[in-house]
Amino acid sequence: MSFGIFVINLPEAVVRRERVSGHLATMGLDAIVVEAVRGSMLSAAERASVADDSRSVGRYGRALTPGELGCSLSHVRAYDQLLGTGHEFGLILEDDAVLLPDVAALLVSAETRVWMESPQPRLLLLTPIRAFLARGAVPFATGYRRVEVRRAWEGYGYLVNRAAADAMRKINSPAWLSADDWVAYRRLGRIELCGLDPFCIGYLD
Repeated sequence: MSFGIFVINLPEAVVRRERVSGHLATMGLDAIVVEAVRGSMLSAAERASVADDSRSVGRYGRALTPGELGCSLSHVRAYDQLLGTGHEFGLILEDDAVLLPDVAALLVSAETRVWMESPQPRLLLLTPIRAFLARGAVPFATGYRRVEVRRAWEGYGYLVNRAAADAMRKINSPAWLSADDWVAYRRLGRIELCGLDPFCIGYLD
């Protein structure tokens, strides 16, 4: 099983980068840092080349804010980096993520390997889920169950396989969806969207 960890971080956010790198190191984990995009620094011409504001208006009734656009572009960069490696799936983290200690074991568990190595596009949220189907829940590693997600929007910690990363990269290039519009990604990319109950990744307050 081959997986990578990708941490999205602005170059100037040194303290956050050092914090999350140290946090992962305590669990024996190492990460590739993905240089985040600051949407507010994009010129009008640059924004026009990387964003599709008209589609955003159709989806949300407005264009993405500079922060939302930067976040979406940053997650697409993470997918590009994953696809540029030989890894079969990746753990995508934002630099404010806080992992429970058992995440390290979860990443190498048989359940994770079997589910994430599928050719079917699959995404597994490790953050809190707003709504899910309890019926059909599947035991997934010690203490967890895998559930079908109905509503969720946090994007600071999730697993994505190569097929899903490729689908999401294509769907959101140029960017028009918020990075964590999981319901739209599921529909447009035919992605199997699940999450863990209970969740195992939180974020700094």
